[in-house]
Amino acid sequence: MGVKAAFTALVGVVSALALAPTAEGSFPGHNGKFAFERPAQQGSGGCCVTHIFTANPDGSGQVDITPTSDVFVNQPAWSADGQKLVVNGMTTMNADGSNRQPSGAGGTPGWSPDGTKLTAVRNGDLLPTNSHNLDLFVMNVDGTNQVNLINDPPGDGPDEVHPDWSPDGTKIAFQSNRTFPLNGSQRGIFTIAPNGQGLQRLTAGAADSNPDWSPDGTKIVFEHSANFSDGEVYVMNADGSGVRQVTDNAVTDENPVWSPDGRKIAFVRETQIGHFGIWVMNVDGSDQHEVIADGRFPDWQPLVPNHPPDCTSLTADPAVLAPPKNRLVPVTVTGAIDPDGDVVTFTATGVTQDEPVGPAADAVTGPGPSQVSLRAERDGAGDGRVYRVAVRGDDGFGGTCTGSVKVGVPKGSRPAADSSPPSYDSLRP
Repeated sequence: MGVKAAFTALVGVVSALALAPTAEGSFPGHNGKFAFERPAQQGSGGCCVTHIFTANPDGSGQVDITPTSDVFVNQPAWSADGQKLVVNGMTTMNADGSNRQPSGAGGTPGWSPDGTKLTAVRNGDLLPTNSHNLDLFVMNVDGTNQVNLINDPPGDGPDEVHPDWSPDGTKIAFQSNRTFPLNGSQRGIFTIAPNGQGLQRLTAGAADSNPDWSPDGTKIVFEHSANFSDGEVYVMNADGSGVRQVTDNAVTDENPVWSPDGRKIAFVRETQIGHFGIWVMNVDGSDQHEVIADGRFPDWQPLVPNHPPDCTSLTADPAVLAPPKNRLVPVTVTGAIDPDGDVVTFTATGVTQDEPVGPAADAVTGPGPSQVSLRAERDGAGDGRVYRVAVRGDDGFGGTCTGSVKVGVPKGSRPAADSSPPSYDSLRP
């Protein structure tokens, strides 16, 4: 692309491997800090030193975590627990830049979900750098036990770059020109299992790059260049179906990554030649705005562990079903308190009542999220019916809680009285 060419001209002394796209990983969690690269200073080699910075999701609190580096430190990727980073050149470090450890030769690294492995790009002929025949490798974090997943024949072969491990650990997405004429600009999105089996091409276009899995593993965001110059952000299902365009601008949008909560996409926009900013938008492309004015190759930190919600103060809406017309009325459960600010949804795990059930069930789950439908009916000879709804709350990140609400069907003007026991299963006729 034109943007890539301009950047390549700027850093022409850097190897082609060092310029390959990064391997960000969108692991599930809460939205932590951005890690990104930024030109920092003139290095001892005379050109183009970049540093790794971190910043809050709104762009505030920017910190250079590699301030003493005098080399090309770039393309950061967070581990699934959000505690470590790996950068191009295969160096791992803590989230604050401390405790840097070499992890073997290779570039564009990414983490496995369990944090025990790294993906990396190396020359398939086992040379540290080369402009062609770049293959995908999986290795231990310390660089040992390197396994080539592709194993193309030696020589000037295709390039496999930008590996990104699926959150469940079963697949690695990457970009490759392997089914296109070599030495050209064509490339597509592929997947392969971590054992090198099941190679599959996902995109039919010839200008697709930089894949990144959604945190739930159901979708992939990527960059598509219709004319091999200006990129746009696209999203597809994990099997390659349902491709849709998300951005549509006269400028270049590239290197998209999902937020850990799955609700946002960050990407790089070149608003003018040589000026790269980090932007954020909703997954449907709305609310596009710049958060970091000077930065490239963002990756979004997943914050874990998750804190479970509190279900001790739940409410039902409506809490009273009147008048009694023997019809099912949707009741919505709300009121969970989540320390992380997550949206909590509820599933009814049981419904009982203090009056016998009629010929049809008096309760059914749904129809919508956090809803249960209860029959607006009561025994004309009783003191009103009370439903007791047991629910399970889920914050979407593995945090759960249990609680209950009561819903009454009054007799006349008096509130329904809970005659417990008896207790009848409302979900069964």
